[in-house]
Amino acid sequence: MAYMKPYYYLLFRIYRFYLDQMKEKDIPLIYVSAISTILIYFNLLTLLAVIGILVIEVQSYISNKFFVITSLLFLWIANYYLFVRRKKFLEFNFKKNQKGGIFVFIYIIFSALSFIIFANYYRANLL
Repeated sequence: MAYMKPYYYLLFRIYRFYLDQMKEKDIPLIYVSAISTILIYFNLLTLLAVIGILVIEVQSYISNKFFVITSLLFLWIANYYLFVRRKKFLEFNFKKNQKGGIFVFIYIIFSALSFIIFANYYRANLL
């Protein structure tokens, strides 16, 4: 499962952030799964926007509140039960270092910027 190692590192860094910075000892796994689910959801919305621009019409899915809520809930449940709950990301003995923090920061910035750019481009194509 070497292809999952970057995602496990992201989960590890979010987990360490809530333990170290936020001093959250009770339920950090809920926060880890929520933050990682939101990042995954933004990446999927970006992918939907790219598909909508290039291939097919996906406006009905993106603007449907029921679709948004159920897909977020499904992603959160799947993310929590498949990756976070068993704390498998802690078994890799990752070290918290500056290089890894920079990669996580770049990933979050890239995800946010690509979401904004493709969402604006998709919205412009709708008009």
